[in-house]
Amino acid sequence: MCTFNVNTTLFAAFVLVYLVSVRLVQGFNFKSVHWTTHGSERLAELSEYEIVTPVRLDGHTGLPLPSDGATRHFQKRSASIPLDSEEDDFDDGPQATFLLGAFHQQFQLNLSRDNSFFSPSFVVEFLGDDDDEDTEDLDTSAPLHCFYRGVVNGQPASSAVFSLCDGMHGLFQTPEGTQYFVEPLEDSTSSEEGSTRPHVVYPTTALQDLNKNSGCGLTGK
Repeated sequence: MCTFNVNTTLFAAFVLVYLVSVRLVQGFNFKSVHWTTHGSERLAELSEYEIVTPVRLDGHTGLPLPSDGATRHFQKRSASIPLDSEEDDFDDGPQATFLLGAFHQQFQLNLSRDNSFFSPSFVVEFLGDDDDEDTEDLDTSAPLHCFYRGVVNGQPASSAVFSLCDGMHGLFQTPEGTQYFVEPLEDSTSSEEGSTRPHVVYPTTALQDLNKNSGCGLTGK
Protein backbone atom coordinates (compact mmCIF):
# COMPACT_ATOMS: atom_id res chain seq x y z
CA MET A 1 0.00 0.00 0.00
CA CYS A 2 1.21 3.51 -0.75
CA THR A 3 1.60 5.82 2.22
CA PHE A 4 0.94 9.54 2.09
CA ASN A 5 1.96 12.57 4.04
CA VAL A 6 -0.95 15.04 4.07
CA ASN A 7 1.18 18.15 3.56
CA THR A 8 3.24 16.69 0.70
CA THR A 9 0.12 15.24 -0.92
CA LEU A 10 -1.62 18.61 -0.77
CA PHE A 11 1.41 20.29 -2.27
CA ALA A 12 1.73 17.68 -5.00
CA ALA A 13 -1.86 18.38 -5.99
CA PHE A 14 -1.10 22.10 -6.05
CA VAL A 15 1.90 21.59 -8.33
CA LEU A 16 -0.02 19.26 -10.60
CA VAL A 17 -2.95 21.64 -11.02
CA TYR A 18 -0.70 24.61 -11.64
CA LEU A 19 1.72 22.98 -14.07
CA VAL A 20 -1.04 21.38 -16.09
CA SER A 21 -2.93 24.69 -16.21
CA VAL A 22 0.02 26.55 -17.72
CA ARG A 23 1.19 23.60 -19.83
CA LEU A 24 4.71 23.80 -18.49
CA VAL A 25 5.46 20.11 -18.54
CA GLN A 26 4.78 18.10 -21.65
CA GLY A 27 5.35 14.38 -21.55
CA PHE A 28 6.50 14.39 -17.92
CA ASN A 29 5.11 11.49 -15.90
CA PHE A 30 3.63 13.10 -12.77
CA LYS A 31 2.39 9.72 -11.55
CA SER A 32 5.95 8.54 -10.98
CA VAL A 33 7.19 11.51 -8.97
CA HIS A 34 8.31 10.74 -5.41
CA TRP A 35 7.24 13.68 -3.23
CA THR A 36 9.39 13.24 -0.17
CA THR A 37 12.12 14.86 1.86
CA HIS A 38 15.47 13.40 0.86
CA GLY A 39 17.80 11.94 3.46
CA SER A 40 21.44 11.22 2.70
CA GLU A 41 20.71 7.53 2.11
CA ARG A 42 18.17 8.44 -0.59
CA LEU A 43 20.51 10.70 -2.52
CA ALA A 44 22.13 7.65 -4.09
CA GLU A 45 18.88 7.09 -5.98
CA LEU A 46 19.40 10.33 -7.92
CA SER A 47 21.67 10.33 -10.95
CA GLU A 48 22.71 13.93 -10.20
CA TYR A 49 22.01 16.49 -7.52
CA GLU A 50 23.54 19.35 -5.54
CA ILE A 51 23.12 20.35 -1.91
CA VAL A 52 22.59 24.09 -1.52
CA THR A 53 21.58 26.60 1.13
CA PRO A 54 18.78 28.88 -0.11
CA VAL A 55 19.39 32.57 0.56
CA ARG A 56 16.39 34.78 1.30
CA LEU A 57 16.73 38.16 -0.45
CA ASP A 58 15.19 41.53 0.28
CA GLY A 59 12.63 41.99 -2.47
CA HIS A 60 13.47 45.69 -2.82
CA THR A 61 17.27 45.80 -2.54
CA GLY A 62 18.12 42.30 -3.72
CA LEU A 63 20.48 41.92 -0.76
CA PRO A 64 20.51 38.85 1.52
CA LEU A 65 18.34 39.15 4.60
CA PRO A 66 19.68 38.30 8.08
CA SER A 67 19.52 34.59 8.84
CA ASP A 68 16.55 34.98 11.18
CA GLY A 69 14.55 36.75 8.48
CA ALA A 70 15.67 34.27 5.84
CA THR A 71 14.22 31.33 7.73
CA ARG A 72 10.90 32.64 8.96
CA HIS A 73 9.07 30.96 6.09
CA PHE A 74 10.75 27.69 6.98
CA GLN A 75 9.38 27.44 10.51
CA LYS A 76 6.82 24.79 11.32
CA ARG A 77 3.29 25.91 12.00
CA SER A 78 0.50 23.97 13.63
CA ALA A 79 -2.28 23.23 11.17
CA SER A 80 -4.75 23.75 14.02
CA ILE A 81 -4.11 27.51 13.99
CA PRO A 82 -6.69 29.26 11.76
CA LEU A 83 -5.21 31.09 8.79
CA ASP A 84 -6.55 34.41 10.06
CA SER A 85 -5.20 33.88 13.57
CA GLU A 86 -3.04 36.60 15.11
CA GLU A 87 -0.54 33.85 15.92
CA ASP A 88 0.11 33.40 12.21
CA ASP A 89 2.86 36.02 12.23
CA PHE A 90 5.82 34.19 10.73
CA ASP A 91 4.70 35.13 7.22
CA ASP A 92 6.48 38.28 6.01
CA GLY A 93 3.95 39.02 3.29
CA PRO A 94 2.65 37.97 -0.11
CA GLN A 95 6.08 38.06 -1.82
CA ALA A 96 9.28 36.09 -1.23
CA THR A 97 12.59 36.07 -3.10
CA PHE A 98 15.20 33.33 -2.81
CA LEU A 99 18.58 32.74 -4.44
CA LEU A 100 19.75 29.22 -5.23
CA GLY A 101 23.24 28.54 -6.52
CA ALA A 102 23.32 25.16 -8.26
CA PHE A 103 24.77 23.49 -11.33
CA HIS A 104 27.07 26.46 -12.03
CA GLN A 105 24.12 28.84 -12.19
CA GLN A 106 22.36 31.36 -9.98
CA PHE A 107 18.59 30.97 -9.82
CA GLN A 108 16.66 33.86 -8.31
CA LEU A 109 13.13 32.77 -7.48
CA ASN A 110 10.68 35.68 -7.35
CA LEU A 111 7.59 34.23 -5.71
CA SER A 112 4.12 35.50 -4.87
CA ARG A 113 1.72 33.77 -2.53
CA ASP A 114 -1.13 32.00 -4.30
CA ASN A 115 -3.82 30.09 -2.40
CA SER A 116 -6.42 30.32 -5.16
CA PHE A 117 -6.12 26.71 -6.30
CA PHE A 118 -8.05 25.15 -3.40
CA SER A 119 -11.57 25.86 -2.22
CA PRO A 120 -12.80 25.12 1.33
CA SER A 121 -14.49 22.01 -0.08
CA PHE A 122 -11.24 20.61 -1.53
CA VAL A 123 -11.16 16.82 -1.03
CA VAL A 124 -8.33 14.29 -1.35
CA GLU A 125 -9.27 10.61 -1.62
CA PHE A 126 -6.70 8.01 -0.58
CA LEU A 127 -6.74 4.70 -2.44
CA GLY A 128 -4.87 1.66 -1.19
CA ASP A 129 -5.02 -2.08 -1.75
CA ASP A 130 -8.34 -3.65 -2.70
CA ASP A 131 -8.68 -5.26 0.74
CA ASP A 132 -7.69 -2.12 2.62
CA GLU A 133 -10.77 -0.45 4.07
CA ASP A 134 -8.92 2.20 6.05
CA THR A 135 -9.67 5.81 5.21
CA GLU A 136 -7.73 8.99 5.88
CA ASP A 137 -9.20 12.47 6.10
CA LEU A 138 -7.49 15.62 4.87
CA ASP A 139 -7.11 18.28 7.55
CA THR A 140 -8.86 21.19 5.85
CA SER A 141 -7.11 23.62 8.18
CA ALA A 142 -3.78 22.85 6.50
CA PRO A 143 -1.77 26.05 5.85
CA LEU A 144 -2.74 26.82 2.26
CA HIS A 145 -0.96 30.17 2.60
CA CYS A 146 2.31 28.25 2.28
CA PHE A 147 1.95 27.98 -1.49
CA TYR A 148 3.75 30.39 -3.80
CA ARG A 149 4.38 30.66 -7.51
CA GLY A 150 6.50 32.96 -9.65
CA VAL A 151 9.37 33.20 -12.12
CA VAL A 152 13.09 32.49 -12.31
CA ASN A 153 15.55 35.36 -12.79
CA GLY A 154 12.69 37.62 -13.83
CA GLN A 155 12.15 35.70 -17.07
CA PRO A 156 8.50 35.49 -18.21
CA ALA A 157 9.20 32.21 -20.01
CA SER A 158 10.16 30.56 -16.71
CA SER A 159 8.00 29.40 -13.83
CA ALA A 160 8.25 28.25 -10.22
CA VAL A 161 5.81 26.78 -7.72
CA PHE A 162 6.68 26.16 -4.07
CA SER A 163 5.49 25.47 -0.57
CA LEU A 164 7.55 27.58 1.83
CA CYS A 165 6.44 26.07 5.14
CA ASP A 166 9.00 23.84 6.86
CA GLY A 167 11.51 24.28 4.07
CA MET A 168 11.29 24.83 0.33
CA HIS A 169 9.37 22.11 -1.47
CA GLY A 170 8.83 22.71 -5.13
CA LEU A 171 9.70 22.79 -8.78
CA PHE A 172 10.99 25.48 -11.10
CA GLN A 173 11.60 25.64 -14.83
CA THR A 174 14.15 27.83 -16.58
CA PRO A 175 13.42 29.71 -19.82
CA GLU A 176 15.42 27.02 -21.61
CA GLY A 177 13.00 24.36 -20.37
CA THR A 178 15.18 22.65 -17.76
CA GLN A 179 13.16 21.63 -14.70
CA TYR A 180 14.51 21.28 -11.17
CA PHE A 181 13.06 19.92 -7.95
CA VAL A 182 13.99 21.50 -4.61
CA GLU A 183 13.50 19.66 -1.30
CA PRO A 184 14.85 20.03 2.25
CA LEU A 185 17.65 17.66 3.20
CA GLU A 186 16.13 15.39 5.83
CA ASP A 187 19.39 14.76 7.68
CA SER A 188 20.15 18.45 8.09
CA THR A 189 21.35 19.51 11.54
CA SER A 190 20.64 23.20 10.95
CA SER A 191 18.20 24.73 13.42
CA GLU A 192 14.99 26.25 12.09
CA GLU A 193 15.75 29.22 14.29
CA GLY A 194 19.32 29.49 13.05
CA SER A 195 20.91 29.22 9.63
CA THR A 196 18.81 28.07 6.70
CA ARG A 197 18.75 24.29 6.39
CA PRO A 198 20.45 22.68 3.37
CA HIS A 199 18.26 21.64 0.46
CA VAL A 200 18.66 19.18 -2.40
CA VAL A 201 18.34 20.52 -5.95
CA TYR A 202 18.11 18.05 -8.82
CA PRO A 203 16.84 18.08 -12.41
CA THR A 204 13.72 16.10 -13.19
CA THR A 205 15.84 13.93 -15.48
CA ALA A 206 17.62 12.61 -12.37
CA LEU A 207 14.46 10.64 -11.59
CA GLN A 208 14.22 8.83 -14.92
CA ASP A 209 15.86 5.59 -13.81
CA LEU A 210 14.14 5.68 -10.42
CA ASN A 211 10.71 6.18 -11.97
CA LYS A 212 10.98 3.11 -14.19
CA ASN A 213 10.36 0.86 -11.20
CA SER A 214 8.02 3.13 -9.28
CA GLY A 215 4.81 1.52 -8.11
CA CYS A 216 3.14 4.38 -6.26
CA GLY A 217 1.87 7.71 -7.40
CA LEU A 218 2.91 9.84 -4.44
CA THR A 219 4.87 8.75 -1.42
CA GLY A 220 5.22 10.65 1.79
CA LYS A 221 7.94 10.40 4.33
